[in-house]
Amino acid sequence: MDNAILGALIGVGGIIIGFMLTSVWDSRREMQRSVAARRELARALLAEVEALLERYTEVVATPIQQWQQGQPLELGGYVRSANFFAVYDGNTGKLGSFVDQDAATIVRAYTLAKAHLQSINLVVETMREYHRQIVPYRVIQNPIGSGLEADLQAYLNVACPRLRTESQALVTATDAAKTALRRYAEG
Repeated sequence: MDNAILGALIGVGGIIIGFMLTSVWDSRREMQRSVAARRELARALLAEVEALLERYTEVVATPIQQWQQGQPLELGGYVRSANFFAVYDGNTGKLGSFVDQDAATIVRAYTLAKAHLQSINLVVETMREYHRQIVPYRVIQNPIGSGLEADLQAYLNVACPRLRTESQALVTATDAAKTALRRYAEG
């Protein structure tokens, strides 16, 4: 009888150990999947951020930084609306897979980018509206056109320094987000 009890205890112990090893193995596999998914997300976000920053620098940031008071603002290749943030927008529910501080850094960069885009849209639309009104007066050489041009310049003298401040904050936040994303993408 002692051998039967010992055999049963060994059998139960084997089952318990087998269950524990399976559980540990499953947990490890799930953790590896989670790390891989986080790495893939970080790589996709990093690629998006780098591409957007490169294009932003070419088309928007450089003209804003180089703008001088009293000068027109020339934004080359400006696109009015597009889904610039497709990776981010499609994966916001997964940002919780990052450490809280890193997630906050990434969200801040994208939030500043979206807000800055709205500011740029407002400035561009305002400039277009002024130009739409100025052109007919220029054609007939009416002095109202000169007054509108002065109003536009006064508007730009206020708007462009604000855009410059936003741009600097955006670039700083984007650099911080890139640093955070690289830790996951390269890890």
